[in-house]
Amino acid sequence: MIENMLLHIGDPDPVLRDELIYGSFSEWIQDGVFATEQLRMLMDTALDENHLFYRIGEAGTDSVFVRSFSVLLLPLILSAEREKPFLDETQWKELFKAVLRVLKEERDLRGYVTESGRGWAHATAHTADALEDLAQSNRAGTVERQLILEAIRLRLLTADRIFVHDEDDRLAAAAETVLINEFGSEAEFESWLSRFAKQPSAREAEPFAGEWRVNAQLFLQRLSERLEKHPAQRVRSQTVREYAADLRM
Repeated sequence: MIENMLLHIGDPDPVLRDELIYGSFSEWIQDGVFATEQLRMLMDTALDENHLFYRIGEAGTDSVFVRSFSVLLLPLILSAEREKPFLDETQWKELFKAVLRVLKEERDLRGYVTESGRGWAHATAHTADALEDLAQSNRAGTVERQLILEAIRLRLLTADRIFVHDEDDRLAAAAETVLINEFGSEAEFESWLSRFAKQPSAREAEPFAGEWRVNAQLFLQRLSERLEKHPAQRVRSQTVREYAADLRM
């Protein structure tokens, strides 16, 4: 059953892909149905070139559904792994590197695909969910969390469209998790924020003059709202809000 579900994980039919296949994986993993060996096999398959990196670099094709729903399995697996660890340090780091790579290399940034009723692609949002779970892991140290924040910044500033399907909030949730855990010095935090004002070069992206700025501003506004909920993060929340205001056109 697992093998057949993985074979069709990126089917264009949203009922099969989203409700039946992903919905079943979600229910079964959370209910502890799978043995450790099955979870590890599921992870290894999700990370391979036929799933997470299937035709990576394409845009506007159905291949995005394979990549997007493969990465969406990872938060489920990571959640189970936190309850009962089954990955060694090398395996966890390979998963970490894979998620950062797909965030950087994904070129199909569509949210909801209306053509022929295909439904949610949401590759960026699904990758953000995986980043949030990685940031929660006790295997993630200061270096890993700093890499997550920088990967988020680069994704926002090199996108060829303005994110309008809550991608900014899902990325902000990952950044929130990083910042309420071990991260680094305040100087490093402000250095990261200041780099949002640096427009990407034409080599990195060729958006119109405002896409990177709007994405950065919306993300920082969401992040400020999220940090405001944590008393220990109130000062950071205000700092983030000020940087967001500076990005207004």
